[in-house]
Amino acid sequence: MKKQKKIRSWTKSSMLFDRKAAIDEHKGIGSQAPSAVLAALALVVSISVPLWTSLLFAQPAFATRPPDNLKEPIKQTFPNARVRLDGVIETTDGTLYIPLIPKTVTAKATPGLSAKYPAQAPILFAFSNGWYYLKLSDKDGKKVLTLPVLKDDEKKKIASCMLPPDLIVPLNMFVSPELKASIGEVRVPVLGSAASATTTTVGTTPVAGGETKATAGKPGATKAATSKPGTATKPASKPATTSPAQTSQVPVARADEQPIESEETAKAEGVVAVTSPQTGKIALLSSSMNKLGELPTDGTPGGMATAGGKLFIADQTKNRILIVDPQKREFAGQIDFPPGSSPKDVAAQADGTFLYVSECAANKIAIVELATQKILMHTLVPAGPTRMEVAPNGYTLLVLNVPAGKVSFISTLNQKLVGVVGVGGMPSDVMISKDSRTAYVSNRLSNTVSVIDVTQKRVLRTMPTGEGPTGMALSKDGTRLFVANAKENSISVFDLKSNTKIKDVSLPIDVEFPSDIMLMPDGQRMLVTSAATDTLGMLNVETLEFEKQQTLGCTSVDLIWVPQ
Repeated sequence: MKKQKKIRSWTKSSMLFDRKAAIDEHKGIGSQAPSAVLAALALVVSISVPLWTSLLFAQPAFATRPPDNLKEPIKQTFPNARVRLDGVIETTDGTLYIPLIPKTVTAKATPGLSAKYPAQAPILFAFSNGWYYLKLSDKDGKKVLTLPVLKDDEKKKIASCMLPPDLIVPLNMFVSPELKASIGEVRVPVLGSAASATTTTVGTTPVAGGETKATAGKPGATKAATSKPGTATKPASKPATTSPAQTSQVPVARADEQPIESEETAKAEGVVAVTSPQTGKIALLSSSMNKLGELPTDGTPGGMATAGGKLFIADQTKNRILIVDPQKREFAGQIDFPPGSSPKDVAAQADGTFLYVSECAANKIAIVELATQKILMHTLVPAGPTRMEVAPNGYTLLVLNVPAGKVSFISTLNQKLVGVVGVGGMPSDVMISKDSRTAYVSNRLSNTVSVIDVTQKRVLRTMPTGEGPTGMALSKDGTRLFVANAKENSISVFDLKSNTKIKDVSLPIDVEFPSDIMLMPDGQRMLVTSAATDTLGMLNVETLEFEKQQTLGCTSVDLIWVPQ
């Protein structure tokens, strides 16, 4: 709060000074013509620079997709339809056609529709530049992305395509198993996955509009103070029948599952929080990897941040930030955002003053005052902001802009955009060194890691990785970088002194499509998520061997350590 007050005080003083200077300039206009001219020029610059900046960065999220020369063929193929911000085609009756984007676009002066599958009542449209559009079909109450009957060569082409990284996932959407490799970092479950097995859960479930729904076996009702965007939510009093212990999961019995650990042990050490957007669950584990409990949501929990002992979780489809008390293992409220903002990730300042929220569909970063849980302002950034990271010194926020293939730099002193640098295709994760001088960005489409000088805001070098790099982690001494390769199911280990790869470590058979990795506080163990199975992997960073797998009962995409 002190830092925030200083910022506000400085801003107010600056405004008063500018106003006084302008009045003095006006009074002396007859005798100080040059000063008046300079003042006029300064005014023009002060107006034009923000204007040009806003015009430069106010791009729609689909600015780089579809290609310009494909827009006319799309109009001809889908008349009276619109292309959404995430690249999805939506017809007038609400039917959605999801793009499947090739790694390399075939050069065509004027690409056109090359095939439709099946010929009668087609659901898949193939274009000559390598793009596909696949209909989202209704099946048994679910919205399923599934392929029609195709020849093997066509299937291979589609297998190399990816879903839009900023896809706004419709409710109850699934993909068929043959499209599992195309999911990438999109939070969408695979139809028929064993990870979506039913479990008996006790707890509270937040619903849209800021209210927590009480259902059978889920005691308690947390109601928001208001449903207006950007306002804080406060939990109502809890029924006497509810206790922190009741919010834990009663999982289906598994021979390889560990017993639920005591709450006292978790409080003493800290908690690992894991989000499963495919199942809408948030799992809590102890430092010894024993399961503490599970919180169900009706949304898609994703990126997380911690501040003041609370856990903040972005829920993209419900346009909100969930707040969890990890000690009590229950929801402590939520912060609502406007419809269509699609919050993708959150980052918090170390002093707990501000929370940053990437509004993926709105191309903005929201700055939330944690003391009041209110949105103070927005900062405009290039298209499709997703992952974020605050530098350890607290002065700079780095934001990944996936469609644009860029990294944005925001000063946390005045919350302004201070720089943008281009990286590889589809940047997926960002890590910053302890000295705040170097940032590492994994580029999923380019199969590289960009090494960035944070101060100079430029790329120093690029390191090749395995296929589909996603989550990253730095060793405790900062000398090694670990990179998860989602398509290869491996972890690449780099020596940062020589900037060379040491080894590629294959994942265990029951850990697939790693999206995030995290070094535990002891610096010896690394957790690896699995977007396709219900198992977490644990890597010994010294021996570079996997020692233990923990069954979660749900898929996993993001994880974070919450100190207690």
